[in-house]
Amino acid sequence: GTSPQQIAQATQQRIQTNIQRQPPAVQLALQLYQQLQQWEARKAQLSLLQQAQLDPAELEGAARARHELQRLYDNDDKSILSIRCDDDLHNLLQQFTWDASADAKAARAVTGDMNDETRQRIERACVIVADAVKTGRTDDTDDSNHHNL
Repeated sequence: GTSPQQIAQATQQRIQTNIQRQPPAVQLALQLYQQLQQWEARKAQLSLLQQAQLDPAELEGAARARHELQRLYDNDDKSILSIRCDDDLHNLLQQFTWDASADAKAARAVTGDMNDETRQRIERACVIVADAVKTGRTDDTDDSNHHNL
């Protein structure tokens, strides 16, 4: 569907799918990072007095999560070598978001928010690409295979 709610839901699902495709250590790092970001955002909204009254168990949980995340950053596990700090996780999540957003915009374009001429040109272009992939052709020297867009 192309309603804003359906697009948002599909975009979130694509982000989750990208996360699930990551090695387990990266998935864990992403989960810890997201939890810590939520914790920090919530804590930042509190006054100093309110922060002082936070449940020690919550503070300890956040400290344990930070320690575990740092352990993952310092690990030599080959599946997580590209993740060394919070910025790396932030950038990975940003890339997933951009990719999912681009997919959603492309899906929306194909499903109806363009004029018929543009939609038909895109559909013909997709057929050309599909034909080229099927036949292994990347050039257009054979006139019998020439397509007019």
